Amino acid sequence: MPRQTVLFTVGAYPWVEATDTFVKPSVLYRSFLVLPFELTSEVICAETKDPLPFVNQWIDSKGSRWSKYELPRGETPESRSSVRFGNEEGDQKPISVSLGAGIARSTLDEALDDEESPTGTLLFYAGLRSFIDQHIQFMNDLNDFQRPNRLYWEGNCGGLQIRSVHRAVLRWSKSESKDNAKLALIVKLAREIAKPLGQICESPRVVLRRTRELQNIGRIQEIDAACLRWIARQPGRDIYERAGTRQELLGVVRKEDSDTLENRVVRDLMHRARIECSNYTSIYREYSDYERVQTVASFRHRIIDWEKHSEIRNAKSLIGLVQPNYVLLHEPKYRKLWDAYQALLSQQKQKDDIWKWRDRTFAESCQCMMMSLMHGLAHRSMLHKSDLLLKHEAITGRFIFKDTEYGPLIYQGTRKQRMLLLCAGPSANNRTFIPRGFLPLGTDFFIVAPERNVPTTVLPFWCFSEIDDETFEPGLTLLEKKLDSLPKSEHVYPTIFVFQRSDLEKQFFHGRGRIVSVGTPVQTTLDRFRDHFLSLLQGI
Repeated sequence: MPRQTVLFTVGAYPWVEATDTFVKPSVLYRSFLVLPFELTSEVICAETKDPLPFVNQWIDSKGSRWSKYELPRGETPESRSSVRFGNEEGDQKPISVSLGAGIARSTLDEALDDEESPTGTLLFYAGLRSFIDQHIQFMNDLNDFQRPNRLYWEGNCGGLQIRSVHRAVLRWSKSESKDNAKLALIVKLAREIAKPLGQICESPRVVLRRTRELQNIGRIQEIDAACLRWIARQPGRDIYERAGTRQELLGVVRKEDSDTLENRVVRDLMHRARIECSNYTSIYREYSDYERVQTVASFRHRIIDWEKHSEIRNAKSLIGLVQPNYVLLHEPKYRKLWDAYQALLSQQKQKDDIWKWRDRTFAESCQCMMMSLMHGLAHRSMLHKSDLLLKHEAITGRFIFKDTEYGPLIYQGTRKQRMLLLCAGPSANNRTFIPRGFLPLGTDFFIVAPERNVPTTVLPFWCFSEIDDETFEPGLTLLEKKLDSLPKSEHVYPTIFVFQRSDLEKQFFHGRGRIVSVGTPVQTTLDRFRDHFLSLLQGI
């Protein structure tokens, strides 16, 4: 096998290989790193401090071996990050790579909190943020509640949450209903901490601090060594002459000060809670008459009032990690706010981490959408009896464990029965009925219809939360060229899901492929795509 020099390629689309001559995009969005196959360690990205998610490995036509990894989003259009990996000689090879363009979650939250009616790019990101947060809420609900019954078992085992596909799909289909504004963390906080937070804002804990100020000579009650040194430097023969015409000397004054650690925590809690309130009310903007939404909206208005008028505003901003003091741990009111602050920090860290991998989270949501579509094609199947393996925390943007396997579904068409199988994760490309030519294409998931003595029908899916308009058409042409090179390509029906880009919807790949815009509510997208999917199944 010929050896290759150590080099790498950052591809603007999942299907770009190291040997492709492709129009270099002016802005990266969903990007992938292609490295030599001879790696002996995980590929670590400095941006996230975690191993990059492995996509696949393959051998090209020249015998060179390659591995593909997905890169996170950056926080600016020009973001770069260091990536480390080891080769077979044991050397560490740090390289600097460009990351997909983006905006930091904290920056976006701040901008949207200040805008009542966002427009343009900010409006797009507001919709994407709501879409991603709804998926996070859906997965957290699945993780938090076990509902085993006589038809399926649910529980936790080996660090994984095992949940029924049947219940997950039913819950997903109801996740956007009007009567289901989620009982999110901010709703609980609005109900539980509004009273103690108001009491603390009205009368915050203060400390007496000693400061030195010029005072009338008759009012001085305390002086220290620094004051005496100052007095000694003043001109005059006695104390009255040194006091000058205004008869003022430097003395020690004790003043109440609200700038304490516990009040800094309260100030930061209010700031984070206000942004989370804005996020929640924007998601359920259409349901403003719902009790939970009204509770959160009222809580936000009260926070804004406290931030303007309470002495808490004089506390300084927090810097770095907070080590709780005695007051935060043992004073009842402050302890309740400290617990709320910890819960809010944990949730926002989860959202910040997932935001960097929002393309993968979007792909997982699209996978759930297709799972729901397949679930509705039959009343009973092995798919209904399958289990979802979930991680309690999203790993590189995904909650569904990479080794989750789904059972087949038997679909009764007009001609005959066909078996459908949902395949996701790196193991999907190892299926014998999926052509090896898909290995370098970075497909998010497949739906396949295997059958004996008949070529397998393959439906590959790619998902993009954002698209580079300048290079999308050349990128699509490159994908069509690669699909045409597959054996029996006439049995391949590709789909590309794009978030809120109805202007891109069209057919491609000889009319067998389709670009679909995914928006909210997702059920509307599913209803539109179902007709196309059913007609496709009838045709095969």
